[in-house]
Amino acid sequence: MRICKHCGKEINDEDIFCPHCGAEIDSDKKKLNFLERREEREREKQFILSKASLQSDDVKQAPLWNIDDLFIQKKVEAKKAKSTAIVRIIIEFFVAIACIVLDEIIARGTEELNSNIKLLVIFATFIIIAICVAFFISDLHYLQTLNKMAKSNVAIKKMKYGEDPTMYHDGVLYELSTKASCPNCRSENHIEEFEGGLYVVCNTNRTHLYKIDTIKLCEDFITRVDGSKHN
Repeated sequence: MRICKHCGKEINDEDIFCPHCGAEIDSDKKKLNFLERREEREREKQFILSKASLQSDDVKQAPLWNIDDLFIQKKVEAKKAKSTAIVRIIIEFFVAIACIVLDEIIARGTEELNSNIKLLVIFATFIIIAICVAFFISDLHYLQTLNKMAKSNVAIKKMKYGEDPTMYHDGVLYELSTKASCPNCRSENHIEEFEGGLYVVCNTNRTHLYKIDTIKLCEDFITRVDGSKHN
């Protein structure tokens, strides 16, 4: 048994997301594959960006946000999200291959084409290849995260920086957002992830922040969703 660093409750050794608060469990593996290294770099990037805006002392003193003021909306079935990601990955792969083949054909083609046109086409295809590779890696990372979340009963994860967190439960993905303005200045706000926790941050004044009790959030959400299925 291990202890979740975020909520302090006991978790199983094989858990990837905490079954109590939904937070992702840090991996202790020393050897990481390519996608895991990318995920680690993305996590470090988000941590650095978060540290630039949120301070640990402020987070510790942050009051709790009323979970009734959170909006959880069904986003998509997890299977459909995986299928869509796989289709995108396949398309991106074949588009990149097609561009490489096209470059090879143009490079070895006849002299009928102007050299400047050749260079322009080759340059354009290289840009397309670079974009395809970037989206290919991003979609692979997204697919791997979905697979990890699917191994848990409940999980919460910010899939991309700047987007609302995604909740997973019973094969369905939900989008977590706020439905109330900042209590201090009545400005709009958003949710950020910091050191495994979720915080509501004011868009106008970043010192106006509130901690989300993810344990209570997950418990209430599971009870509500599972209860509605039996009714």
